[in-house]
Amino acid sequence: MLTIPDTERLRFIVGKTSYDDLFKDIFHANDWYERMNAEIKQLTGDAWKAATVEYIRRMEADIQFIIHHVAPKDGDPNVTIYIYAETLAGSPVGRVIINGSTSTHPTIDIRLLREYRNQGYGYEMLRAIVNAIFSQLPIDHLEYDVLKSNEPSMRLIQKLGGRLVYGDNDGEMYELYPDEREATEQHDL
Repeated sequence: MLTIPDTERLRFIVGKTSYDDLFKDIFHANDWYERMNAEIKQLTGDAWKAATVEYIRRMEADIQFIIHHVAPKDGDPNVTIYIYAETLAGSPVGRVIINGSTSTHPTIDIRLLREYRNQGYGYEMLRAIVNAIFSQLPIDHLEYDVLKSNEPSMRLIQKLGGRLVYGDNDGEMYELYPDEREATEQHDL
């Protein structure tokens, strides 16, 4: 199983394969959704309606994900890893999903709570996870899909060395390779 060392501000909880851990993950997810729900309550009108629909869609998707992937069968080629990031004090910051972690090019998906955006948490979180993935798993590269409207997410993957391989009116797909990531991080220093 993937292990991710703590950073200066974050620690990580990696989805396990036992049913006991599955229930712990579900309870942790409930805290995540309570915080998202608090953000939605601050909205009004059409923004509230759109955010509520998106909240429900994400909750349903994450519950289905937990049921089907957090406790996968041994040898399943589509194993998905679910990682929560929280502050060292235990406050939820965000989560990353690694879909197809046993393939040579899994996809990653990141979400951060609003209060932790634009402060370097996304970069710190994803950098630690990507470093762990490339050092511990037999992975060629990572794929990262992002909506065109999500410019912060595009900048994040580019900062990590992601290379644009496809784009259309809806979104873009990036690939991240170990060599490019290391070159980009050396350039940032």
